[in-house]
Order: sequence, then C-alpha cells, then structure tokens
Amino acid sequence: MKKLLFLFLCFFTLETFAQKRSINNKLGTEHIFISATKIALVPPPNFAKGVGFSGFQQAETNSSILVAEIPAPFALVGVFHQQALRQQLAN
Repeated sequence: MKKLLFLFLCFFTLETFAQKRSINNKLGTEHIFISATKIALVPPPNFAKGVGFSGFQQAETNSSILVAEIPAPFALVGVFHQQALRQQLAN
C-alpha cells in the first residue's frame, strides 16, 4: 500500500511540475482571426483557414476544427446544461 501511495505521489508531482506554468494570451503574429467571430487562434501544424465555415481544416486528413461564438453566458445556454445533455442522451 505504501509503495502504491508513493508511486501515485511521484506521478502526481511529475505531472504537476511538467505542466506549463503560464499562458500567454497576447495576440501574436501567428494568430489567425476566425471569420464571422471575434476569435483569433494559432492553428495546429498543417491546418489552414477553413473554406466555407468558421475554423481550420487539414485537407490531407479531412480534419476540421469548427469555431462558434455562443451569444450568451455559457451557463445559460441550454444545450450545455447537464440536465439537457442527459435528456438528449436518453432520446
């Protein structure tokens, strides 16, 4: 039991200190503004601005990242409420 606890603590410590300590939210030259939104993101490697939708796409793998702004506080948008999600999954 002590070994298991020791291993868990070692893993947790390594995991914690391996994380990036700060996030830079400053707009840089690598950011691309997403059309029809106020959002600017740094696209992942090999992704380009989406054609016909708001987001990024990678043609080689048919991958897409769709971006949409929610016009209300996150907690008030019904589709994200836990109860609404449960109801949708039940149907």
